[in-house]
Amino acid sequence: GVIAASRGGKLKTALQTLAIAWYLLPLPKQAADAGVWVMWLAVFVTVVTGADYVVRAFRLRRRTGFPLPPGPVRTTPPPTPAEVESLSVVDPKGRLDTVDLCHDGGPR
Repeated sequence: GVIAASRGGKLKTALQTLAIAWYLLPLPKQAADAGVWVMWLAVFVTVVTGADYVVRAFRLRRRTGFPLPPGPVRTTPPPTPAEVESLSVVDPKGRLDTVDLCHDGGPR
């Protein structure tokens, strides 16, 4: 399902934009000091609309019967160190490399 943007979400975006612009504009000291209140108002509306979004998401999930995604499923047990012959690793430069292993699990 889709959760449409609420008026609160649109207000949040407008307040965030105003608060950021307020800090970037060269305003007189008194006007600049009001920017702190605009920012705190933006933070408050962000928290409230975020909580509302989570509540609406859970209601939508319950209404549609959409299950939570399953966790990782392993159909076979992981290999023991004696069964692993090589290991793929990525070096610090992002290159893929393969390391051959001894039967005790250490590098050859």
